[in-house]
Formats: sequence, structure tokens, C-alpha cells
Amino acid sequence: METLKYIYEGLKELELVTDQKSYSTDWLLRSPHYYAMLISSGRNPSVTSMVNLGCRLKEIHTFYSSSNLLREKAAVIYPYVTICFNTFYARVTEKY
Repeated sequence: METLKYIYEGLKELELVTDQKSYSTDWLLRSPHYYAMLISSGRNPSVTSMVNLGCRLKEIHTFYSSSNLLREKAAVIYPYVTICFNTFYARVTEKY
């Protein structure tokens, strides 16, 4: 859950997400209240949500990397990609 909070705050600073609902729908590809539910229940996000987030972050990073004007933002986003996929990997492998 901490990973999602950290990335959410980072995306807000970059003005890539406006609120919890847009984070849920645009980044986690879930219902509008999914992120709020995770916060209130203390549950961990689904593996699918982490994959969705990681893929979206990677997509934005790749797009920003191709632009001289956005390259600085790409450098800020890349650590979020790594953190997201590392968290996903840890979640998947803890079951085995």
C-alpha cells in the first residue's frame, strides 16, 4: 500500500493525477473508488492493479523520454516504474 501512496503523491506533484478517483481509473484501471477503498480498508492492491500502474508509468516514461521538453519529467517518473515493478515482483514471489 505504501508504494501506491508514494507513487500517487509523486504523480500529483508532477500534475499527472488530480485526485484519488482519476488515480483509480486512469492509472490503476479500476473503479473510481478503488484507491479510497484500499486506504480505508488497509488492504494491499491487487497484482493486476500493480501491473496496470507499472505499464502506465512505463508508457508515460517512454513518451516523455522521446521529447526534449519532457525529458526531465521522464527522469522523475523512471524510479516510480522501478518501484512499482519491484513491488509487483515481491508480491508475486511471496506466494511461492
